[in-house]
Amino acid sequence: MDEPVAVCELDELLVELGQSERRVRLLERAPEHRRVVERRADLALARGQPEETLRLLGSIAWPREHQRYVRSALWKAAKAALGETVDEAPAFLGEDNLAAYGAYWSSETS
Repeated sequence: MDEPVAVCELDELLVELGQSERRVRLLERAPEHRRVVERRADLALARGQPEETLRLLGSIAWPREHQRYVRSALWKAAKAALGETVDEAPAFLGEDNLAAYGAYWSSETS
């Protein structure tokens, strides 16, 4: 499979089906793409390799993305798996540091 988006969608389905070995084969053959790197980082975490998750997340330059928290969640989960606490994911991951339920709020009452 040569289409990165299709690879990522199939990988997410394989997660739901509990098909770890199929994930390994799929992601090994997948083309280099930032979303594929995220999926590889997720697989490494699922396989008990948080150091590899962190390495993968630090291996490329990420574009800035608004209200997307995939890489931040992976970073925090990998750090937790290593017994480290993290309040914020590093800025190089390119994701906002906003509440996942919505970026904007007001203390004003109506």
